[in-house]
Amino acid sequence: MADPSYHHSLTVGLAGLEEEDHVRLEEMAVRVVIIIICLSAMNALDRNSAQSQTDKASAYRADKAADRSA
Repeated sequence: MADPSYHHSLTVGLAGLEEEDHVRLEEMAVRVVIIIICLSAMNALDRNSAQSQTDKASAYRADKAADRSA
C-alpha cells in the first residue's frame, strides 16, 4: 500500500499550484494517455501483421510441399 505521508505531500504540492498549472498538468495527462493508446494500437497492428506474415509463409511452405509430392 502507498505511504500515506507521500500521498499527503503530493496532494499538498498539487494544491499549491496555480490554476494554469493544473490546466497544464491535465493537458499533459491527456496527451500521455493518447500516446499510450496510440502505442498500444500500433503494437496490436504490428502483432497482427507479424501473424499474417507467419500465416502466409506457412501457406507458401505447404503449397511448395504439396507441389513436390505431386
